Amino acid sequence: MTPIQDDLREVNIRFRSMLLELSSVLYLQGIRRIHYGLDFIDDDSRPSDYAVTEYLDGRVEEQDRYPELLSPDVFVWGVKYCQPYTFDVASALLQLDEAGGSVEVRPGMTCMYHSQKRRLRLELEAEQDLSGLCFGYHDDFDEAFTPLRDQGITAVYFGVNRDGDRYPLADWVYVARQGQPGTRPAPEHRAALEQIREVIELLPRYGAFYVDTAQLVILDAPPGQGGLVTSSDTQASAWHTEQQRQALERQHTAGPR
Repeated sequence: MTPIQDDLREVNIRFRSMLLELSSVLYLQGIRRIHYGLDFIDDDSRPSDYAVTEYLDGRVEEQDRYPELLSPDVFVWGVKYCQPYTFDVASALLQLDEAGGSVEVRPGMTCMYHSQKRRLRLELEAEQDLSGLCFGYHDDFDEAFTPLRDQGITAVYFGVNRDGDRYPLADWVYVARQGQPGTRPAPEHRAALEQIREVIELLPRYGAFYVDTAQLVILDAPPGQGGLVTSSDTQASAWHTEQQRQALERQHTAGPR
């Protein structure tokens, strides 16, 4: 038996009555399992910012925070090791999450995951590799952008702004066409970006980007073809053209009226 298994055995014995009581409560709520994790950050254990709840009717819900139904006194401070965990309602046992794993985001910071979506996001954060993200969603890109490629469009430029804790798409879209210099506005092709919104929401940063319709990947906009104008620590707007950049700078310099 490994040290982690030993620790889980001790936890399940020490908190047995509490786990049985919790199991009864969760069962009445139709819950089958709850998955969560403990990250290792700078020599300390911290709850991972995710919770995946499986229901008896087959539904699965994922949230970007520690599961509030699980008492930290037991499920965080009561265990010794930073791992992905599963609380199984039927057995009322805390177990290792067999579907989960960990990603070293940076030296001294290892984060847990249950879903492949979160794993991919952590790996991108570690590698800052946009092409890896796109590869995982190839079918979505193919459906959205192959028709545009067939129309002679080689690139679709777009931006992601920052507005506090939100990262909305910028209100512009530009395209480049085969055999034609420069780019032109193409708001009608925003629908293609909406088809890959799930991918865009996973981008590890905000800024100016473009979709290469030949490779079906998202790439950073080349120098001079996109960037950010930052007005505060929590506000930034993406641009594609020099005119946009200048207008944003004037707007931020003038401030709110």
